[in-house]
Amino acid sequence: AQKLVKMGWRGSETGELVFDDCKVPVENLVGKENNGVEIVMSGLDIERVVLCSHAIGISQRALDITIEYAKSRQQFKKPIAAFQMVQSMIADMYTDLELMRCLTYQLLKEIKDLEQGGGGRGEIHMRSAAAALHAGRACMRILDQGVQIHGGMGFMWESEINRLYRTGKILEIGAGTNEVRKLIIAGELLK
Repeated sequence: AQKLVKMGWRGSETGELVFDDCKVPVENLVGKENNGVEIVMSGLDIERVVLCSHAIGISQRALDITIEYAKSRQQFKKPIAAFQMVQSMIADMYTDLELMRCLTYQLLKEIKDLEQGGGGRGEIHMRSAAAALHAGRACMRILDQGVQIHGGMGFMWESEINRLYRTGKILEIGAGTNEVRKLIIAGELLK
C-alpha cells in the first residue's frame, strides 16, 4: 500500500489499498451481500459526532494559545490583547467554541442509545450532519482568527496555530464534506 502524505492529521498514517479480484467467503461477509454502503452509512452518524469532539479539542487549544499570545505580544508598548479588535476576535472564537460544545454534548447524549445499524436516516442523521457542518465551519473560523491574531508568526509552518489550522481542515471534509452534510440536512427537512 502506498503511504499518502497529508497537510494535517499527521499523527495518523493514511495509505491507499487496492483490491483486485478480491473474493470474500460468505462466512466472512459483514451484513448482506451488496449492502456494505448501508452499514457504512449507519456508522457515519456516530463518526460525525466524534469528529465534533475533535473540533472542540482543536478549537480549545487554538483559543488557549491565542489568548496566551495576545497577552504576551507587545505592539505600541502594550499587549495586543488590549486592542478592541483582538478582543472582539477572541470573543467570537469563544462563542463559536461554546456553541459547538453545547451541540456536540447534546448529540453525544442522544447518539449513545443509537442501535447498531440504526443510523443513516431520520432525525439523528440530520442532526449529526448539522453538528458536523457547524463544528467544521466553527473550528475553521476559530483557527482563522487565531492565525490572524498571531499575525506573521501564525503564517509560519512551524507555529502551533499553523499546524492546528492545517489539521482542522479535515473537519470540513471527513465523514462527508460540508456539501454532503447540507444535502443530508435538506433531504431530511424536505421529506
